[in-house]
Amino acid sequence: MTKNGNVELSLHVDPNLPSVMADGEQLQQVFLNLANNAQEAMPGGGRLTITAKNLNSHLEITFTDTGEGISDENMGNIFDPLFTTKTKGTGLGLAVCQEIILRHGGTISVRRYEEPPGGTIFEVKLPVAVQTPDAQGGTANDGRIMVVDDDVDLRFTLQEILMDEGQDVILPEDGFQAVKNGC
Repeated sequence: MTKNGNVELSLHVDPNLPSVMADGEQLQQVFLNLANNAQEAMPGGGRLTITAKNLNSHLEITFTDTGEGISDENMGNIFDPLFTTKTKGTGLGLAVCQEIILRHGGTISVRRYEEPPGGTIFEVKLPVAVQTPDAQGGTANDGRIMVVDDDVDLRFTLQEILMDEGQDVILPEDGFQAVKNGC
């Protein structure tokens, strides 16, 4: 995973992490962006520590690097679209990360890592999926699932699969109807 051979990766993952309702590919994009930025902040090497734990009703994932840190001047602009301090950066990476996390009902924040040798901490918090006990003692989603897609065949296929799994499925005809029905 590390691009820079001088960066030591340290993972601390709680073995009993809760589930979150999320698009895995989008979260992967966020996490790869945060890890890549951390590595780029440590051109001479350092340590990237990634921690994931259950914190009340949230899953908290932190990315802590021992890099150069972010200046006071730049700290307030870090999530602004097109803001970058990189010579080859677009300034879209962290803005996109923030948008993805917000769409998932979460938060993303940044602060200085005050312990020597310094660095930066990015903290992502995502809400835990609400689950209720089912008749077999496991957990089940207590709501309905709305399937919205332009592809009619895909909508019907997903509806059939989900209904076979015992889910209550809503199948609006289009996005307008989905919004009208409370998506």
